[in-house]
Amino acid sequence: MVCVAVGGILLGGCSSIDQSQIATSALAPGKARIVLQRTNETLHATTPATAKVNGTKVADVAVGSSTAIDVVPGPLTLSVESWSYPGAYTIPLEARAGETLKVEIAPRPSKTAGVLGPIGGFMDKDENGNGGAFTVRPVANLDASAVQVPAATPAVTQ
Repeated sequence: MVCVAVGGILLGGCSSIDQSQIATSALAPGKARIVLQRTNETLHATTPATAKVNGTKVADVAVGSSTAIDVVPGPLTLSVESWSYPGAYTIPLEARAGETLKVEIAPRPSKTAGVLGPIGGFMDKDENGNGGAFTVRPVANLDASAVQVPAATPAVTQ
């Protein structure tokens, strides 16, 4: 799959790679790779996890599956959301040329949505303002170097 054309400017021609191709496809010079791996849990299993890089959709990841995207190196934001649940979970990442970063997507249980339904989903946010049906976290750098997660940018107050 090729990313949405609008994302070409932001992502510099990112592409998505099937799980069977991850180990065998060469990383293009000057690119970084992010492997998105979704857990095999039943919560939210019927809806795909929509992954976005810098606000541009790059993949829909089904329960128990993986996909890889090639991106231009540098700081970026990775967010995951679902069409069936309000909110998104967003993290900053630092993609380095020639490196592959593995990220896990897992269901995000909600106490308020269980009681208040969709209204509870809108209210349900963590300490960083993240919500949505899923969580996302870097789990490994497949090139055996340290995972780079930039510190959150402090809010600017006037």
